[in-house]
Amino acid sequence: MIVTAGKTNVSVYYYIVGDAGHATPGEPVTGLLFSDIETGGSASYVRQGAARVDLTLKTLASASAAHDDGGFILVDDTNQPGVYRCDYADATFATGVDQAILSIVVASANNAVAAPILVDIFDIDVRDSVRGGMTSLPNAAADAVGGLPISDAGGLDLDTKLANTNEITVARMGALTDWLNGGRLDLLLDAIPTTAMRGTDSAALASVCTEARLAELDAANIPADIDAIPTTAMRGTDSAALASVCTEARLAELDAGNLPTDIAAIPTTAMRGTDSAALASVCTEARLAELDAGNLPTDIAAIPTTAMRGTDSAALASVCTEARLAELDAANIPADLDAVLVDTGTTLPALIDDLAVKKNATFSNFEFLMVLTSDHVTPATGLTVTGQRSIDGGAFAGVGGTIAEVSNGIYQFDALAADTNGDVITWRFSSATADDTFVTFKTVA
Repeated sequence: MIVTAGKTNVSVYYYIVGDAGHATPGEPVTGLLFSDIETGGSASYVRQGAARVDLTLKTLASASAAHDDGGFILVDDTNQPGVYRCDYADATFATGVDQAILSIVVASANNAVAAPILVDIFDIDVRDSVRGGMTSLPNAAADAVGGLPISDAGGLDLDTKLANTNEITVARMGALTDWLNGGRLDLLLDAIPTTAMRGTDSAALASVCTEARLAELDAANIPADIDAIPTTAMRGTDSAALASVCTEARLAELDAGNLPTDIAAIPTTAMRGTDSAALASVCTEARLAELDAGNLPTDIAAIPTTAMRGTDSAALASVCTEARLAELDAANIPADLDAVLVDTGTTLPALIDDLAVKKNATFSNFEFLMVLTSDHVTPATGLTVTGQRSIDGGAFAGVGGTIAEVSNGIYQFDALAADTNGDVITWRFSSATADDTFVTFKTVA
């Protein structure tokens, strides 16, 4: 048996069988009470390197009752004869030792014996699937956010990465910042140390990026800048036509936001499309002002043709109201979802929560059917039903919640948080005269 150091409320299960003096040696012994061990016998534990510690026993209300130090009870005479639950004190599994031995000595009159249980006490949590309880490691999968870095292609050389990083010194970053803030592109080009890093014709490139031409760029003198490009290959095949468009007057129009005039000024149909007049009629200063004001419904209705805005602009405008756009601006996505016309009366997040069984949380009023073993069909009433749980493929153990009869063979289970504390849970409900009922489900966080 393995227990994490410092774990609390640990219940241990013993299998008690007849000894050599019993009528049926080796067969399970049922019907034992805590007094059959406490009087004339003993329950105890010993931690590595320490003296034996007596465990005073008392009866538990049921096999699924809450943990109680020294609690003792038979689990199920019919379905698990000879299996007894015993609750140990937290001190049994405290940190500081590697092992402990648990034992029960049955009073000699009962001619029964239980094998001692060796417990390995681990300082790490072997049930932690991410980092094995080792808190110094990141609690995230490798290569995920917050996880350990990995090399997807293999051969990650951290020393080489560090050497490359060391090239970025404080002095070099300071100089680079000064050049960028000063707009000195020519200094940046001259500072590149090798031809391989800046191309095969750094001299020609530097001749273009002179301080005089940079000054022209600062003054928005685009036509002069285009003519200054030394070769056709660097500026295209028709710099004269391009320069005729990018005049200072037209740039001034662009600065003033006069978009219709700018579109009409494009010299050829090929450069502005086949219907610049229609486009210019839409991009008026008044409509641009509407766009600036975020008045989207009015803007949609202003689009001149169905082909440009879809087949039902009125319906679209009714959705894109200023109130709903304000919600989007505020990133109020849940409210936006609720605004969708769904005739359910319930929000989508609430629907999802109602259908889920949450991990490590109570879950009340879970109902299930029990049928008679005699015909496997007839609903079984008046039963005393025992519940067990298997968590993430583990062994079945008693549930912590309570089970009560409803009617007509239907019973209801109020699960405690411990009964749902796993990713995949199986509940088993059983009684002496009824078929077992199994329920398996996956929890959500």
